[in-house]
Amino acid sequence: MEQQIAELVKAMQTIQEQNASIQDSVAASTAAIEDMAPVVRELAGWRQRVEGVVEELRGEMGDLKAQVDRIALNPALMVRPTNLPGLLPTPVKWSASEGGLPTLLKGDEALHRPVGHRLPTVDRGVIGQGFTPVDQTPNKGCS
Repeated sequence: MEQQIAELVKAMQTIQEQNASIQDSVAASTAAIEDMAPVVRELAGWRQRVEGVVEELRGEMGDLKAQVDRIALNPALMVRPTNLPGLLPTPVKWSASEGGLPTLLKGDEALHRPVGHRLPTVDRGVIGQGFTPVDQTPNKGCS
């Protein structure tokens, strides 16, 4: 009988140790859940926004698929490259009569510029014609 009581006391101690361990685990889990609660609430709101955007994209994809199907059935509706806007912006030409900048189509003399700036270049002929280098060292090859 004493042996059974000793075994029961030992079992009781083991159960109490397990209970303490379980309570520690529950406390740690509760703290972790409390730390995660604000993040979960934030993600819940974020999910609704993402689902809304995904629905918009699905609607746009449906519209695009309908356009592709319509174009595939009727090739005359295809967009031609000449109908698309250019890749580079087209420069706007201003004239002096409009009060804007002078156009580049005028002669250089008609443009108002400071003296000495942007003088017209003179055609100087072919490069190298009549040119003799100052340093005329002979070729010192191995011959």
